[in-house]
Parts: sequence; structure tokens; C-alpha cells
Amino acid sequence: MQNHRKIALLVPLLVGLGCQKTAEAPPAKETPKAPPPAAPVAPKSTDAACITAYGVDGEKSTVTVGPRTFERTGAKLTETSADPDDQATFGVLANIKEDTPENLANIQKALAFFKESQADAILVVGDVGESESQIANALTPIAETGLPVFVIIGNREKKGDFNNAVASVAAKFPGVINLGQVRLVSLDDVALVSLPGYHDKAYLHAEDGCQYLPADVDATKSVIQAAAPKTVVMVSHGPPKQEGSESLDRTLEQANVGDAALAALLRDSGVKFGVFANIQEAGGRATDLTGTKLVSPDKASPELFLNPGAIDAVSWKMNDQTRSIGMAAVLSIKGKEGTFKTFRIPGGED
Repeated sequence: MQNHRKIALLVPLLVGLGCQKTAEAPPAKETPKAPPPAAPVAPKSTDAACITAYGVDGEKSTVTVGPRTFERTGAKLTETSADPDDQATFGVLANIKEDTPENLANIQKALAFFKESQADAILVVGDVGESESQIANALTPIAETGLPVFVIIGNREKKGDFNNAVASVAAKFPGVINLGQVRLVSLDDVALVSLPGYHDKAYLHAEDGCQYLPADVDATKSVIQAAAPKTVVMVSHGPPKQEGSESLDRTLEQANVGDAALAALLRDSGVKFGVFANIQEAGGRATDLTGTKLVSPDKASPELFLNPGAIDAVSWKMNDQTRSIGMAAVLSIKGKEGTFKTFRIPGGED
């Protein structure tokens, strides 16, 4: 009987166990879906009043400067004339700042030096004046040489004043070219590529001045590529970031204040020549791209980046401890080599 009782007690338990539902496995977790890609954000860049976008179609026009002829399409100016040599020689002026009698006199002396050096064009590398009238007054005697004049905005001018002044002078002298609107000048022997304005907003003298941005530097790569196979001369008011005390961006405070993005652009694009002017105390010299190697005047070099100094007559202490009361330079590119020489108004060296 005892065994029967045990069996009787076990039967309901076994039956109950047999009736339990097998526990269901938890549902598999779904692999989370990747979020949709973010919509591309257009790179922020400077407005067209400072830098015209390269590659945008524009009306074709012709420019005649003495015996030389050019065709402009959008932001490109192409020389359609030619000469028998393979050399381009530029008179280089910068940092005029004001149309004072002293500065205008300095400009005339520099222009005589350019003529003696047989310059075939003139570069005006920023800080032309404080107002529309000053800019026009400074550019007019330069334009009266009858040479092509390529002028770029610096960190001093208001963009409206600069554009209006250049346009008013160009109306009388068609060879005056605004390098904010023309980004590539393909000449007979070389090509000019421009980067207008200044990289550091803190150093703009005018609230509506021109600051170029990283997107503008990046976009300049395509301008350099479009210049091929011509030798490129980069033109910008501010220098690239360099190294050491001999560099074009070295200040009296012993700091190198150039633009690292511009330095990278020049290095990565293989540009070997350039003109930059903003750091007055570093003027009157040329270096390699790093800034650690000086290029001797009148010595042909496969790499040459030039700071012509300031033509401004106000006395300025230089990095070599002399003082300048006006400087300019001549840059020549022949084939794949460049040379330069400087002009200095006498009386301020000591």
C-alpha cells in the first residue's frame, strides 16, 4: 500500500510537469539600421566681392594693353599675344597704404626702377589705400606706365572701396586687372594664381575687409591645376607659414605668423614661386618655401618666394635692424628658375 501511495502522489506531479509549456526563446534582436547619411554641407567660403569662384562661366571680353592682347572668360585672363623670349619680368609694389605726397613720390621712383629693369608688367600686392579715392590715386600713376597692372586686395582695404577704385581706374586703363575677380592670369611665359585678402580676421583693418577661408585655399588647388603647364607664381598679400628668423612671415616680435594652410597648398601643389608682402619688417628678401634658406639677389633659383617690402615712406624698423622709408622689387621668371632684385629709397637704411 505504501508503494501505491507514493505512485499515486507522483502521478499528478508528473502529469503537471508534462503539461508545462516549453519556455519560448526570446525574439532575436534586430540589427539597428544605420542612420541615413547627413546631407552634404556646402563649405563656407568668402563672398564673391572678395574672391570670384574659378570655373564659373562668364562673358568673354578682350583687353588690349599696348602691343599685348588678352581674352577674359569668367575668372581667367589669357594672353593671346606672344613675344620671342621665355621670360616674364614683374615690378612688384606693396603696402602703399596712403596717397601722401611722399608715397606718390616713392611710387614714381620705383616705377623708374621698373622701367630700367625692363619690367613687362606690375604686381601691386595689397594694402593699396584706406579709401576708394586713396586707392584710385595710388593706382593711377602705376597704370599710366602703359604696362599690365595686376592688383590684389590686402588686409587694409574695404572690399567695396577696393573694387570700386580698381574698376574706376580700369575704365581709363583697361590693363588694370583686379586679382579678386581674375584668379588665373595665363601670360605668354608664366601664370599668376591669386589668393585675395588675408587669412586672419583679427588683422583686418576694416570690418568689411576680405578674409579668405580654408575652403578658399582648398578651391585654389583647381586654379593651380588649370594653369598647367605654365610655371605658376602665387600672389597673395599674406605669406605662408614658414620657419626661422629669415622667413617672410617673421615679425619684430620674433614670431612666424604666416598661414599654414597656404604653405600646405604651395607644398602639395608643387608651386615654386610666389609674392607676399604683409610683414613689412621681413621685406626686401626671398627664401625657399620653408623660409630657412635665403635666395641671393640676381642668382637664379628653382624656388623663390619674395617679400618686396613696403613702398610706404613712413620709417619702419626691419628685422635686420635697419630702417626702411620705401622699398620695391623686380621678379623675373625664366623657364623654371627665378631671380629678384630689390629697390630701396635711399636715406632710411641706418
